[in-house]
Amino acid sequence: MLAPSEPPGTMQALEVAGIDKPEQQGWWQWLTARLRGDRIGQYTRIEETEVGPTDRISSEDEARDARDRWCPEEQAGFLSTLFYTYATSLVKLGYKKTLLADDLWDMSRWDEARTISSRVHGCLETTKDPFTAPKGRLLKALWLAFGRVFIFTGGIRLLDIALQLLAPFLLEKLLVCIELNCSRKVTVGLALAMAAANMVETTLQGFYFQLGFRISLNVKTALIDVLYRKSLRVHSATKGSMGIGAIVNLQSNDAAKLWNMPPYFHGLWTAPIQIVVIMGMLVRVIGWAPALAGFVTTCALIPVTGWLGRKLGAVRRAVVKHTDARVRTTTEAILGIKAIKLYAWEGPWIDRLSGLREAELWQILRSSLLQAGATMLFLGGPILVSLASFTTFAALGFQLTAAVAFPALALFNLLRFPIMQMPNQLTNLINAGVGLTRIQNFLDADEMDPLPLEAPGGRGETAAEISNGTFFWESGWPI
Repeated sequence: MLAPSEPPGTMQALEVAGIDKPEQQGWWQWLTARLRGDRIGQYTRIEETEVGPTDRISSEDEARDARDRWCPEEQAGFLSTLFYTYATSLVKLGYKKTLLADDLWDMSRWDEARTISSRVHGCLETTKDPFTAPKGRLLKALWLAFGRVFIFTGGIRLLDIALQLLAPFLLEKLLVCIELNCSRKVTVGLALAMAAANMVETTLQGFYFQLGFRISLNVKTALIDVLYRKSLRVHSATKGSMGIGAIVNLQSNDAAKLWNMPPYFHGLWTAPIQIVVIMGMLVRVIGWAPALAGFVTTCALIPVTGWLGRKLGAVRRAVVKHTDARVRTTTEAILGIKAIKLYAWEGPWIDRLSGLREAELWQILRSSLLQAGATMLFLGGPILVSLASFTTFAALGFQLTAAVAFPALALFNLLRFPIMQMPNQLTNLINAGVGLTRIQNFLDADEMDPLPLEAPGGRGETAAEISNGTFFWESGWPI
């Protein structure tokens, strides 16, 4: 019995070692397979194969190695995936000794580069249009490949936010019960509910980021593969116009802006929802006027953060432009170093490179100053909001009790993260959009014509003869 999801020889090794492998996956494996877009039965179907004497593993050591290096995450259930209990054996081994490369499991099937590459290139083929997108649309291909898991992480993020907002509500009820001397059962029940909500929220948050960073890793693998394949096929004229440095910059900078987005992208649309819900809860706790003061302060901060995000995006584009020019010029200097030394051109080339570097550093300085302003708003925004709300609350003559102050502070603390997150994520989205445009333009570039490795031979007469011919490169200069 050989499972398609097993590496060659793994199931034979498990049979020799006397280990039973489940032939059917549970509901969690079924769900995750559908979210990844796997074919039906790709990791679950067991097929009969003929195993000859030379193919069967006879060594117990080899069988044990195949068993131990097989990644247990592929058959982990929901709770095991949520709490990472499938990694307990590896953690215990790491506690006993220093882990070596041979102690680690094989990579999960769905995280292998060949699996991701095959899926993304298949999706890229489906996005091709002979008129509008002859080379395909990268963003649409990535969405087709990883969109379902991405939507699933969005649902987890919403549930995580709901549990975050439940904690201040339970805290308010607990403080009211303490002030009113409610029964011990109610007080203990509210305390246990708060603890349970925080524990579940922390677990979901870890699971959300684990999925988000896994999507990020898969997108990174796909982008590197796509750019590498394209660089092998791109036309020489495109390489000459872009330069080697710009092509390398696509992978090191532009692609990185794309694959860093998945773990934090959901903050763009969940942050406004959080702000609205938190302000509604503040209205219930401290009243309309103090909550309105905090809301006005929050609304005043949003345009400022948006302006900073737009300016930062423009500066980042300028930084990329100057970086490309500097890298291209540096590459030209390295390739032509013999001629530079021969004709004593060191001075002009140094001045040229220094000028490009100074222009790049000036744009980097502007970017750093704008980023510092965004960080200041990120850290000081919630403080300004709480100060405005509590000042208005005290000016109206209300008494600031524990049942009012602590839930309000908890809500303001929750309000801090979306306010701080929005400008950063807007900036990251702008940078990712710039990087995506540059990568798409590179993918749309002309490619070399596929020619046979060997020309078909013939014994006939001369097929073509040229007399007094003049040959040109594509730039128009004669050879």
